[in-house]
Amino acid sequence: MTGLIIIATGGILHAHFAQQVLKTDMTDADQIVGTRKFLMQAVKVSMIDLSKKQKAGHIKDISANGTSIAAIATVMPPLFKDRHPKSYPFKGSKSYFKGAASADFESASEKLRAAGMATMQAAEKADPTELDSGIGALKSSCGSCHATFRGKY
Repeated sequence: MTGLIIIATGGILHAHFAQQVLKTDMTDADQIVGTRKFLMQAVKVSMIDLSKKQKAGHIKDISANGTSIAAIATVMPPLFKDRHPKSYPFKGSKSYFKGAASADFESASEKLRAAGMATMQAAEKADPTELDSGIGALKSSCGSCHATFRGKY
């Protein structure tokens, strides 16, 4: 039951940021910042869900979490091309994007994508050692990216 409450709460957080579909011209800074906040919340909820599944022994089910995180990492770099400082503080958020060279953010996103894929593959094989390694790489990737690129108010 606790897992459902966490997932439901995460859905509420997602809805706060996902007010509309991202337009293809990507010129509205508030929309871009809201979309990246939405993606970060989706990764967070997926990590919480992954942890619950691991504790419950539902190892193969973690494959979907790894896939989801890898997919999110794949589309993140264009959304983080610019800082959009005038869009902060963003309602519902206590952090902001400090900015980065595109290559640096792309590299960090690639590490997250690779860790998501490794987690997915380990879960599909039900290999607990590889799964622990993949999840460790996910956590390390998230922590490193946040330490480098995220500022707090």
